[in-house]
Amino acid sequence: MAYKIVTLFLLLTLSLPLNLQCTRSPNWIRGGYWHAHSELPIAEIHSALFSHLMCAFAFINSSTYNIFINSTSEQFFVIFTNTVKHRNPSVVTLLSIWGGAIFSSMINQSSNRKSFIKSSVEMARFNGFHGLDLHGVLPDKGTNITKLGTLFDEWRAESQLLLVMTSHHLPALESVSYPLDSMQRNLDWIHVLNFDYYLPTRDNFTEAVLGLPYHGYAWTLVNPDENPVGSPATGPAITIDGSVGFKFIKGFIRDYGYGAASVYNHSYVMNFFSAKTTWVNFDGVETIRSKVSFAKEKGLLGYHAFQLSNDDKWELYSAAQEVGNDQKNSPRMLGILAKGQEIAVKRLSKTSQQGLQEFENEVKLTARLQHVNLVPVVGIYPHRRHLLDWRQRVHIIEGVTQALLYVQEYSNFTIVRRDLKASNILLDKEMKPKISDFGMARAFTKDACEANTGRIVGTYYGVLPLQIISGKRTSRYYGRNEDLNLLEFAYELRKNGEGTEFFDPSLDDSSSAWKLMRCMQIALLCVQENAADRPAVLEILTMLNNETANIKVPRKPAFSVKSDEDECIPEVKICSVNDASITQLIPR
Repeated sequence: MAYKIVTLFLLLTLSLPLNLQCTRSPNWIRGGYWHAHSELPIAEIHSALFSHLMCAFAFINSSTYNIFINSTSEQFFVIFTNTVKHRNPSVVTLLSIWGGAIFSSMINQSSNRKSFIKSSVEMARFNGFHGLDLHGVLPDKGTNITKLGTLFDEWRAESQLLLVMTSHHLPALESVSYPLDSMQRNLDWIHVLNFDYYLPTRDNFTEAVLGLPYHGYAWTLVNPDENPVGSPATGPAITIDGSVGFKFIKGFIRDYGYGAASVYNHSYVMNFFSAKTTWVNFDGVETIRSKVSFAKEKGLLGYHAFQLSNDDKWELYSAAQEVGNDQKNSPRMLGILAKGQEIAVKRLSKTSQQGLQEFENEVKLTARLQHVNLVPVVGIYPHRRHLLDWRQRVHIIEGVTQALLYVQEYSNFTIVRRDLKASNILLDKEMKPKISDFGMARAFTKDACEANTGRIVGTYYGVLPLQIISGKRTSRYYGRNEDLNLLEFAYELRKNGEGTEFFDPSLDDSSSAWKLMRCMQIALLCVQENAADRPAVLEILTMLNNETANIKVPRKPAFSVKSDEDECIPEVKICSVNDASITQLIPR
């Protein structure tokens, strides 16, 4: 049976205010769950990023209904609060209790509820927690909703600790309801969870609102050449249920190479990648930023993530915090001009809902108004004015190629550079390129003709020139249907005679088109699927420096989803500056 990959994000972690009269509820919650069995030591939690941290999980005893912590984890709960407060004294900690299957039977009896409430409050206070979080509770048809409301009333009467509950959105897996009046009276806020509604081994739910998961799900494709969103899958991949943490996903992409590059689909607000028969959807940095922006726009109380150990060097949470700290439209900063004059600088935020036109209108209007009590406009700085022109870009491509030729052919020992990408190319004050980060390089002796690397990693050289001349990212999909990676997009445009549409729009010099087309064609030769068809570095440099040198027509690039059935036999083509006056290649 083939499953259907759906567009969801597997965890909605929004914070909604309930007890509006409670002054303890902060203006903006930045929360996260730490699991006692995770590989992340408590001391390594970057608590300065958080306003609230949940320590998970305590459990309900099926006989006594008292709260207990597994003996293997008890030591962590004892030191949790004091440890995280070393880096952030103001962080608020909550003890998270897993409800599970026992919860429904617990709430039905007054004596059971009393045991639960008394033991939970005592355990939280004994271990220094500021509140309690009830997690893993999904009311079903067998749940007595009235008794659930009674539990909240009795819980609040017993304790002045923060009381929080994680709640599924409605409708969830079944038609359920919550005692909303009691929740509003007694809970400080709720964490709305919307996750795991469609797993590779579960029901076919096709919608989720949004979320901040630090995990994704892997699928096994029916056809590796059919990998857009919605492609048929046979079931889970990598793990039993397909779940994989963000840190593992990042490592998988790094190890696999360019073919597994993550792309962000803004239509579905998700990141995904495919590698052969494996397809993985997850929330990357772009997705996190979009969802936190949405939470702020809708006036929600904040966000939290599950779980912290799945983050990779706090990349996701830093992205969430960056958006959460942004001002409504654009940040204001203090600036000092060359002559010492202090000015207020307003910078258009990346997450701002204010468009460029609105920003320009604001500047024009302010400039026209002249009054002693109104802020005058000193000037405006157009950021894109200082983008590299086509000559500088070609110069960088040639410089990088010369450097590669040296390390591979003319240095004292041969070096194979296996991860050449834009972020590893530095520019000096004269705009000369400098290759950095040789952590992925492999050295050979002069008389060695081969060596085993142990794993396949790295990025094609040809990808770099395509990025330089287009200004585009490899982590996006392009084309009319947004289903082409960067290599496929360049290949299809050149093949259809529309290569100039690939160029950066800022390169508006029509005389540069022939040179950029030549760079584009050479780059595509370097990413052909068949390694034997790719030119050597010396050949590349010759083609770049010789305007009349023959250049073959490139074939289908590697990792291309589209078939190459209609591709004709490669032919030799002359690309010259004389073509410019004939073809009138003018970039848009």
